[in-house]
Amino acid sequence: NKPYLGITAGTMNQQMAQQTNLTQGVYVYSVEAGGAAEKAGLKVGDVITKVGSTDISSMEDLTAAKKSYSAGDQTDFTVYRGGKSVRVTVTWGSQPAASKSSGSTAQNQQNSQNSQNGQNSQNGQQDQDMQGLFDYFFNQYGGSSGSGTGRSGNDTAA
Repeated sequence: NKPYLGITAGTMNQQMAQQTNLTQGVYVYSVEAGGAAEKAGLKVGDVITKVGSTDISSMEDLTAAKKSYSAGDQTDFTVYRGGKSVRVTVTWGSQPAASKSSGSTAQNQQNSQNSQNGQNSQNGQQDQDMQGLFDYFFNQYGGSSGSGTGRSGNDTAA
């Protein structure tokens, strides 16, 4: 059984780094209701910096770390929240049926590739929505918002 967190996340970019004082990690944009991440207490705005004993500096690191687990496994996550590191124990969920289809996976991979190549993807509106969400949260605390050009372009559900 493939493990599933139930988050939408992306690699930290320069703008996020200025707001959080972190230069690496995976920023949590959304948490699915009832998913493994929500049950463990992960929150929007958390920055995942470690899974088990593996340091997480990018979305690629999180994806690679996830492959060593199965649904039902437990592991400790270290997340940066509110200016401090917090440890959260996650019991990995099962990948939903809709995410298991090869067409969906192929489309997600194509969208990711398009984003990395700087092309417009079908998720362009989602990218804008996520930037708006990031701006909303960080502008509340006196941060300044750019146009979003510092986006890493590799946001994905995990």
